[in-house]
Amino acid sequence: MTDKLKIAQEGELEAKIREIFSNLDRLEPGEELYSSIKKAIILKKRIMVSEFVAMGSGFVVVLSLVFYSTKTVFEKISQSGTIQFFSLLFSDFKDVLANWKSFSLYILESLPTSEILLSLTGLFILFLLSGIIINFRENNKFLLN
Repeated sequence: MTDKLKIAQEGELEAKIREIFSNLDRLEPGEELYSSIKKAIILKKRIMVSEFVAMGSGFVVVLSLVFYSTKTVFEKISQSGTIQFFSLLFSDFKDVLANWKSFSLYILESLPTSEILLSLTGLFILFLLSGIIINFRENNKFLLN
């Protein structure tokens, strides 16, 4: 009996709430508030588009620098003779295993470390920028349409 009473009271309460809210007029913002909100949204869109363009152009610049530094790495490797050391690894594997310490030192000395470091730094910045751009587009999808 108490369950039926609770259900009946909830139904009456809901009906009263609907009646109260049906009599309220819909509130409209003033013209000044509406225009300032609209201006703020337009300004936010412009700022976001300019940020997106700046990030995209940075992405293109870093991508071209990564290609250039990678090309430089391969040129320096071919000039330094590192390829001959790696060919020795495949041709005389037993000798390389017997003298692995000196072999690894020779390879480390012949690698162009500054160019490799520059290339890896560029790749890191490239991945960082692509993650920022993806996150930016996901978070602001509603404003970029």
